Amino acid sequence: MEIMYEKYHNVKLTQDDVIIFADQNKSNLEKDNLILITKNQLLKMNQDKLIFNDKELTKTGVNIAKLIIKTKEKKEKMEGKKENE
Repeated sequence: MEIMYEKYHNVKLTQDDVIIFADQNKSNLEKDNLILITKNQLLKMNQDKLIFNDKELTKTGVNIAKLIIKTKEKKEKMEGKKENE
């Protein structure tokens, strides 16, 4: 599936990259069913049960995971600045 993603999108994946099936059907190798995420995003999606059999819900879950991770990073950055003041 990684090879298919690289071929579809003309990219080289890194060790931090993970490809998931949007509809959880491992036989569905269509371009729009393969989603590139990071290992950290996959962890968050599994923890918060954001992976679904419906491809649109899974795509929404990816965006929610990204938002949660980014919010946590910003919060930690702001808390670090407060400690330095």
